[in-house]
Amino acid sequence: MLFDLSDVLTTEGKVINIDVNPVVDTISYQGNSYVKKEAKPFKLIATNIGGDKVMLEGDAEFLLEGECDRCLSETQFTVAFHIEREIEDCKEAERSSEDENADVLTGNLLDIETLINNEIFMNLPDKVLCKPDCKGLCPKCGANLNERDCGCDTFVPDPRMAAIKDIFNAKREV
Repeated sequence: MLFDLSDVLTTEGKVINIDVNPVVDTISYQGNSYVKKEAKPFKLIATNIGGDKVMLEGDAEFLLEGECDRCLSETQFTVAFHIEREIEDCKEAERSSEDENADVLTGNLLDIETLINNEIFMNLPDKVLCKPDCKGLCPKCGANLNERDCGCDTFVPDPRMAAIKDIFNAKREV
């Protein structure tokens, strides 16, 4: 969704409210895929703060669906954030590849969908869990430990005792 910021950029102190109804789609991030199930409409406020600069402000909340990082079951989680970003208008000839606004601003057109997706990426949780105390999968048989106890032997011997264990297994006398 592109929005023309020409009106805001030309008049110092000008404020425009942009009604944003995000399109529900899929987000891929670090090998995981998340589906936007629900997105609350929100207002993005664009304010000219002088010197060819625009301040963008707004609050957003999304309901996403993806796999739990421990047990791989489908789970839903909320990502909420506050957008507060200063955008500076500069001519295409002056724009460098290192410009932090190059991804969301082309000329005077603001790419709102890219702005929102970038903010979602920054606010995704480190671990997506179906519940805080998710037990995950059994490392031996792959059973979901939240649903049932699989009965596998999960004893892990102390590696520091491996030499003594070898002595007893070889039936040597000490």
